[in-house]
Amino acid sequence: MLSYTHSTVIADPVYCPVRYEYTIDSLANGGTPVTQTNDRQIDIYYDADLTPLDQTLTVTVTVISESLYTTTQDIQVTGSFTVNFDNPCVDQNFVVIQNAPFNNLGYTIDSGSVTYTAHSEFVVFTQPLVGHSLCGALQYTPYYNFAPIQVNGPVQYNSATKEFTIESTDTNLIGQIVPYGVYAEFTNWP
Repeated sequence: MLSYTHSTVIADPVYCPVRYEYTIDSLANGGTPVTQTNDRQIDIYYDADLTPLDQTLTVTVTVISESLYTTTQDIQVTGSFTVNFDNPCVDQNFVVIQNAPFNNLGYTIDSGSVTYTAHSEFVVFTQPLVGHSLCGALQYTPYYNFAPIQVNGPVQYNSATKEFTIESTDTNLIGQIVPYGVYAEFTNWP
């Protein structure tokens, strides 16, 4: 939660009492991520979904200097500020995808189809809200020799089991070390 306390307004003359009134926009879905809680304090917090990303909310503060005399009208001044929401899914200060360790694989050319369990799940760390799933699920894009895996290529990938299958008769690959792996990204925020 982010808390913001605006400065105190002092009336002239200083003995006139001052009060504050707040008008705060809501989200289109009715959510209220911005609230006025304590004297002059505005709290900003929302963890239901990423709805605020496309919206800007305005907070209007009206300061009213109340006259102690019935013959004089109250004086008021209005000011406002906007609240924009940043996407935590694209900022590594808030969300980090930790890659899974990969094993080095050995394959003998022309030895048939061999399947390897190459990696475990990638892990997502979030802060300050721990364990949220606002960014969506992870999707894996496999690569072989730094290029996307081809349907009829020597390496195939099964995303459900996190397994690579190798089958090749290409003798040009003998003695070569070719990189492989997967890119992990969020389905909602690649």
